Amino acid sequence: MGLKKWFKKKPVHYFPDVRKIVAYAIPWDPHVLRTANQGINPNDSQLANKLGIKPKEKIIVVAGGAGDWARGLSKTNPVRYTDLSKPMTRFAEKEKRGPLSFHARPAEIVVTKPNQFDWTFSFEPYPLGANLKLVLVRSLLNRKGGKIVESNYSTLKKYLAHIAEMYGAHMTVEAVHVNNQVFHPNKVEVATLLSNPRARQKAWADVRLLKQLTLALRRKRILVPSEVCKKLKISKQELRESSARLSAISFWFPVEQSEVLTGPVRRYMRQWLNRQNPIKRSKRAKPR
Repeated sequence: MGLKKWFKKKPVHYFPDVRKIVAYAIPWDPHVLRTANQGINPNDSQLANKLGIKPKEKIIVVAGGAGDWARGLSKTNPVRYTDLSKPMTRFAEKEKRGPLSFHARPAEIVVTKPNQFDWTFSFEPYPLGANLKLVLVRSLLNRKGGKIVESNYSTLKKYLAHIAEMYGAHMTVEAVHVNNQVFHPNKVEVATLLSNPRARQKAWADVRLLKQLTLALRRKRILVPSEVCKKLKISKQELRESSARLSAISFWFPVEQSEVLTGPVRRYMRQWLNRQNPIKRSKRAKPR
């Protein structure tokens, strides 16, 4: 199917603007931070093993919240904690001390290149909403993939299934019991997205293309498909496939979030893709 026909079938697309995500982040109340926790505070020496993570594998924790799970994983693995909120990051660094590093970063951009980490991990990242799809795409750049842990069923698993199907990755869901601070076992579900060389290649092309589109929009310039192919070192067919995947992912963004999460990238994408597939119009006869 041509990209123009594809756009006719799915006319509305939304692309996230990370700067707006940061700007609209809800600040944490200092009184809430005093007693912040993540519902299940793991105190389990076999935590990483139960989650299917081998010792010494490098983990990046996104939407880390109070830092309880990041600290638990840091007992056996090198961990980098990240959260969008600077106050929450400072709280986690102060209260949840351990052999891990702390950074205030949006979850949507923390993995920047292939094989940078082994795993992307998050416990109940409900605040991310549909933006979790971008996190999952970047998790495919890892050597192993990504893991989402939940204490009850939610809609997050459908995002994993959608990304796994689109990129040719493998998804598994497993129930495990994790000890908490009072050594009472809590049942949680571990959803794992396993990467592979082909999925990693697709994700890397999409991440770089999205970066080029964002920069072009910011600089108010038009991208030329041949130049994009040359810069990203991909074929024209791969560029078309990458554009279609980004559009399919962005289609899942809720309409009510469009003013907060996106800029005019949707309109820009439509114009740019139309340049790749121009409509042949007959020349009008010149008036005599």
